[in-house]
Amino acid sequence: MPMQIMSTSYRPIGQHTIQKNLLGQINWPVLTAGKAPEIDTKNYKLQIIGEVEKPTIFTYTELEKLSKTELISDIHCVTTWSLSNAKLFGVDFYEIIKFVNPKQTAISVSFESDDEIGYTTSVKFDPEKRLLYFPYEFEEYPETPHSYFDKEKKRIYYTTCLLILSANTDIEKQVLKLDKNHGGPVRNFIPDLYFWKSAKFLNKIRFSTKHELGFWEVRGYSDTANPFVNDRYFDGDKVRYTKAQVYKSNKKIN
Repeated sequence: MPMQIMSTSYRPIGQHTIQKNLLGQINWPVLTAGKAPEIDTKNYKLQIIGEVEKPTIFTYTELEKLSKTELISDIHCVTTWSLSNAKLFGVDFYEIIKFVNPKQTAISVSFESDDEIGYTTSVKFDPEKRLLYFPYEFEEYPETPHSYFDKEKKRIYYTTCLLILSANTDIEKQVLKLDKNHGGPVRNFIPDLYFWKSAKFLNKIRFSTKHELGFWEVRGYSDTANPFVNDRYFDGDKVRYTKAQVYKSNKKIN
């Protein structure tokens, strides 16, 4: 199983790191906007639809067979907690899209949930590079192994997006399938974005000709969701930082 390592060694602005308890266990907080649905993996379907040449439906068993990526990553929630070195397992989103072949008209990807509130969140998509991205106003930003900045286009491209099937937040314990409280059976995850960009109970990935805001974004959260610049809210309330302030405020974790 290929391993992808992300260790930024930085705690973003305004975040605190979750600590282990006396038993050496990590308490991964459970935060859900609506009620967690009961989804039987035997009946689970993931639909890839919209502006693609070949709309496809994957069963859970088919995703398990494609699950070849192990990712050790930090997780950053907008509610200010950060989890360091979570071990996640699943399917590389960029391998999935090879099956469906996005059209040149696809400029946005929406991750949609099978829950009572119809949760969605979206990221812009470059059909030429076949990468997720967001426009970015700084000339530079804290480098991580899973994104890069295109100075000419002024975009951050996100080279890692995982469809999580199982997780192990404590390296001493066994790997377990993602439970419903943490968004199982499948949720997407982009390491360099706040965790609300990770849709729990994922059942649709939609490629679109128009970028539309998701559940939290229409309620005032930032669409670009960059934790390294405290990018929590839209312009009216969002704290803006210069490059020097960003590097000073992101604290080194020893």
